[in-house]
Parts: sequence; structure tokens; C-alpha cells
Amino acid sequence: MTQAELSYLLPLFNLASSLVDDTDVEHMEMGLGEIAPDSLLAGDDRDLTGYWVSMVVTNGITASLDHLVTLRDIVTRERGTITLNAPWTLLRAAVESAAMAVWVMESGQRATRRGRALRLWHYDFGQRQLWENDAGRVPPPRGSSGKDRAKAVLALGTALGIKPTQISTDINYADIVGHGAAAVGLDRTEARARWREASAFAHGRSWPLLALTSPTAAQEIEGGFGLSLTLNEDRLRPLADLVHDLLNGALTRYAELAASSDA
Repeated sequence: MTQAELSYLLPLFNLASSLVDDTDVEHMEMGLGEIAPDSLLAGDDRDLTGYWVSMVVTNGITASLDHLVTLRDIVTRERGTITLNAPWTLLRAAVESAAMAVWVMESGQRATRRGRALRLWHYDFGQRQLWENDAGRVPPPRGSSGKDRAKAVLALGTALGIKPTQISTDINYADIVGHGAAAVGLDRTEARARWREASAFAHGRSWPLLALTSPTAAQEIEGGFGLSLTLNEDRLRPLADLVHDLLNGALTRYAELAASSDA
């Protein structure tokens, strides 16, 4: 793929670049702005003892931007080119992170925003416990394991009046991508389809090579025929558009919650 063939990525790159001060690439900063102390988002964080809604959201937006900046720098460098799987992999990560942020913030109800954020914290600590098991890591004497912290998150949610099942249910990325897409006015089924395509490329699966490519040549080999397949670069466009709309929606909603008065 060449730079010209991927020019439709420019709106997405421009959106990311507007928020990223990367003149010092070793200390890149994401320009999300401050959270007003009397804002809705500050109110969401109050009494969450470190398990903040804002941290979940900013981590998601920052991760999405990070992947987009990486893709931008690969594509726009001198003699820029890109391999088959890499853009799908980077955009898939950007979709998931931005959709997660949209999903947490989209509700007009504080209890819902808090419940979704705590569900993510709970899931994360469960994943941390699995890592601790695999790595053989034992917490220090005054430290807590992932399992301990997951229990603390569940107890916090219960104290806030949130049903335990709203927090303890595992995360399903397909559902969150679909929900995030619907929240920004997109078709959730189409969004999930784009995410599944990207996931397949990221994991090296065969089916997208057969379903999304066009045969350009065939050669008889033992037991059948070998095909040369070409992937039209425009196949990536709907995924790029999905990332753009999700990230833009996340940024818009973040700005609203971080500035609107919690009166």
C-alpha cells in the first residue's frame, strides 16, 4: 500500500494530531484538557477512592490516540508503506479503546457511568490476577492481589447502590463496540462486522483473506490450485471511518462531562 492509496486516513490522522503534542516523542502528551472541579466528571469520580471514571475514560482515549499516531507515522514517513495486517491491528485497538470510552460516558445517569467504569476496573483486576498466576507474582506484604482489588471494587459498587452483577459481569468487546457505535449514531451491526474483520487480520486468521480479497492469478499445485489474492485498500476505509466517529464521539462527550457544572 502506498501513501496515495491510504489518503482517506488523513481525516483520522488530523483528528489525532490535533490532540497530540509529539515534538518530543519520548514525552508525548495527549491534550484532553483539565477536568473542572465542579464538573459532572469530577462528580462521577467523587468517593470512588481511586477507581475513577475519568481514569478509565482517559486511558481509553489515550490508548486510541497512541495507536493512531503509530499508524500515522508509519504511513506518512518518507517512502511510507505498510504491510497487510498492521493497519487492521492498529485500528482494531483504536476502535476498542475509543468505543470503551464512549460506552462508559454516554449515559446521562451517574450511576450508569460509575457502574460501567467499575465493571471495567473489576474486569481489569481479574485479568491482573490471571497475569499474577502465570507470572508467579506474589504481592508484597502490604500489597493486594488482583483478586483482592476486584473484591474491593465490587464492595465499593455495592456501597454505592450498584447491583453486584452490573460490576462482576465480564467485558464483551463485540457488545461494547456495537453499543459505542450506536451511541455516536452508527449501525451497531455494521460496526461489529468491521471490528470482527480487523480482529481476524490481527490474529492471522485465513477467512478475511478469502472473504475480502480478489483473486488475480492461479497456479496449479499438487492437490489443487494456488491463488494470488489482492486486497483493495478501500476495504480499510469503513474501519477508519468507524475509528474516527468513535474517537470524535469520545472526545465530544469527554469535553461535555469535564466542563458541565454538576449543580
